[in-house]
Amino acid sequence: MRKTILVIAALCLVLGGCAQQQYGDFIEVEEPALVQAIANDVAGHLSDHYLVGEEGFRVDPEILGPLGLEIDAALRQRGYSVSPVNGVPLTYIFDLVDATSGPIYRLSLHVGDSYHSKAYRAEAGPGSPWTVLHAPEPEQSDKVLAQGGAQ
Repeated sequence: MRKTILVIAALCLVLGGCAQQQYGDFIEVEEPALVQAIANDVAGHLSDHYLVGEEGFRVDPEILGPLGLEIDAALRQRGYSVSPVNGVPLTYIFDLVDATSGPIYRLSLHVGDSYHSKAYRAEAGPGSPWTVLHAPEPEQSDKVLAQGGAQ
């Protein structure tokens, strides 16, 4: 009985740790060229929003899967600093949305207070345009509520 309880407790700890992973690669892509192309697209997109030399990115190395490692390398190649301690927080989720008519991959980035999302197809070129959402500043959200939703 005591062994059973210990085994169940150990199993709960192991499974609980797996369930807490919120970011990273949730799908493995067999084509390294696609992963590299997506990482270069991410670096190019972020360079439109963050200045090289003035901005760096804080990335938790524990969440970096194959795509995350390529994003890290692509950002460094463009001159960005990437650190586990300093910079704008950068996390991502890379997963498979649909596989019925060929794989469609989704990349969601959380960068500072903004969310960037894009879909990719392996055989269809660059994929969809980026969707970017910014969290409102606290003062702006109060102003919107005070004005009845109009700015």
